[in-house]
Amino acid sequence: MCGKDPYKIAFGRRLQTAMVMNGHNRTSLARDCYVCVQTICDYVNGETLPNAEVLARIALILNLDANWLLGIRGVNER
Repeated sequence: MCGKDPYKIAFGRRLQTAMVMNGHNRTSLARDCYVCVQTICDYVNGETLPNAEVLARIALILNLDANWLLGIRGVNER
């Protein structure tokens, strides 16, 4: 039996946390990133990961390090 990819799940959790902390919901983030709401839902639900262009937009809009979203480094690491 295959489960969801743990990296995708972790990304989705980090994204959801960042959205809440920055006052965004799925609709507003989708609008600002020029993607469909379903795309943001897929990220949050751990179904898929964004491509580099969308990841960069998300990080810019949410004022985050993209590496943190991807789980490459901690939130306070620079």
